[in-house]
Amino acid sequence: MSTLTASRWLPLAPIAVAVLAFLAAGARCQGLLANTALVAVGTLVVALPAGGLLGLLIHKLRLPGQAAAAVAVLTLLFLPLHLCAAAWRAGFGTLGWYTQQAADGGVANPLLEGFAGVIWIHAAAAIAWVAVIVGAALRSVDRQLEEDALLAMPAWRVLLTVSLRAAAPAFVVAAGWIAITVAHEMTVTDLFQVRTFAEEVYTQHALELFDPTQLDDPDQRLQQRQLFAGLAVVRGLAVAVLWSARGLIDRVSDGMARDAWRWDPAPRAPAVLAMLLMVVVLAGVPIGNLLYKAGGNAVREGDAWRQEWSLSKAVTRVGRAPVEHRRQLWQSAKLGLGVACGATLAGALVAWRLARGGVEQLAWLAAIALALTTPGPLIGIGAIDLFNRPLDSPLWPLSWLYDHTLAVVWAVQMVRATPVVAILLWPVWQGLPAGLVESARLEGGGPLAGVLAAARSRWGAVGAAWLAALAVSFGELSASLLVIPPGPQTVTIELFNLLHAGVDDRVAAISLVMIALLAVASWLVARLWSRAPE
Repeated sequence: MSTLTASRWLPLAPIAVAVLAFLAAGARCQGLLANTALVAVGTLVVALPAGGLLGLLIHKLRLPGQAAAAVAVLTLLFLPLHLCAAAWRAGFGTLGWYTQQAADGGVANPLLEGFAGVIWIHAAAAIAWVAVIVGAALRSVDRQLEEDALLAMPAWRVLLTVSLRAAAPAFVVAAGWIAITVAHEMTVTDLFQVRTFAEEVYTQHALELFDPTQLDDPDQRLQQRQLFAGLAVVRGLAVAVLWSARGLIDRVSDGMARDAWRWDPAPRAPAVLAMLLMVVVLAGVPIGNLLYKAGGNAVREGDAWRQEWSLSKAVTRVGRAPVEHRRQLWQSAKLGLGVACGATLAGALVAWRLARGGVEQLAWLAAIALALTTPGPLIGIGAIDLFNRPLDSPLWPLSWLYDHTLAVVWAVQMVRATPVVAILLWPVWQGLPAGLVESARLEGGGPLAGVLAAARSRWGAVGAAWLAALAVSFGELSASLLVIPPGPQTVTIELFNLLHAGVDDRVAAISLVMIALLAVASWLVARLWSRAPE
């Protein structure tokens, strides 16, 4: 069998492993995986067409306001899911302003609850992922191919039959990536009380059901065999997705140094309105929900209560939020700076290995799949087992690190942030001039010397990756929640704990502050990434 044929069929091996693992998982684990699949499929039904259209409007047309729309999409990309959930529940959850007004003193029927709520929150975040992945593929389509097609057909047909057809594999990669993120995420399912595989892992840890001395009823907890089988399903699919993404990475790296063809529609108004409408729905509505909750007041009129909104209260509440949560913000800032620096260095080295290709590339992709698909609670449990040592153990200093420093939280967040940096820098390193790579190899400094030389050449992309790692640290919850030492919480953990009591004006205010910080980071990422090919 030729190398090309083997490469084409290689993703079937991890898929076969996933299928066999599912069959061996047992009825309870299969039910949890089926719920996970239901959330993933529902998310894809909403996110793929909407995200594809948004990516097309931003990256393949010439429209006013595209830069602002791109920043909004990046902000949604970095937005932690529980923060996204807070924004939507502020309007359409059980205590949301719309739900309460629609109830009019009667029984509240929230629009967002159960599976519908989980799917919508995931879809709102996944649309941004699809827009970015498909947009990158559209920008990398061979311009000469599109311009040749313009000689035979109008521009809109070129867009549909040439550009989108060439970018079709990106939809498959985006679908796989979304399935991976849904599979390991538990914060939204925990808020909406929906049982998925990752949610069950978190719940069993909280109830100490992983400890066999606590409960031995196999019907009430996942057995070790079922746990490993469930993880094998998710990881097998993740390896297949990442291996299949290599072709897209190759195209993106080739297309980074050339200008993409864009269609200038006439008239522009319909396309501009469509782009604006999507951004308003995805970003404007949730931000509006939070602003309404931040400025909401309950006014008594006789025996009844009436809701009113005050701009002065909203401004005051949001202005006070950074002061009220200054300890949590400072804790997040310290941790984020350490994670961003460490993950950028480690991720750049991994990306350097990925860019070399070969069998080594498959091994690194498997490692990335392992880091991305392991549920956060399992990462936290593993860190606890490693660092929480008794005083009579020769490794007792690890216990001091666990109890008195942020070292363990830093370590679990590195597991999440490093793969993101590696995937971002992979096409950048792969697109480096051959002379630069060869020079680094001849100098004999090893991968580190090559990475430093590449970073000097592509400092904009490295800066964007650093900010992306900072955003990942800022939003990581599921693993950090289990290992944070006594003392100030991170602002993300603080927000998650408050969310279980509903979205009040305090939650809305700190959520708006976090969104503003992420929007600034997204703007900087967009500016720096635009300098990547220079």
